Amino acid sequence: MSGLFTDSYVKVCLFKGKQRVKKKKTSVIFGTNNPSYNQALSFNVPNEMIESSDIRLTCYVMHEGKLVPNVYLGQINIGPG
Repeated sequence: MSGLFTDSYVKVCLFKGKQRVKKKKTSVIFGTNNPSYNQALSFNVPNEMIESSDIRLTCYVMHEGKLVPNVYLGQINIGPG
């Protein structure tokens, strides 16, 4: 994707251990390599899950493909694992 503009979005997944529990995504930001996602994503999480030591959020940055499948651009993990 070097030198091209992307149509990207962020997918946020909530994991308990290795199991994905919930997921949400931002809207797509079109035609830029420096997108700004000024959007709030919130999860309703039970207290017992919050107190667990194996809960984490993973944020995936994806390019939305029109003619090809969505392309993975990068990720960040928040929490253990």
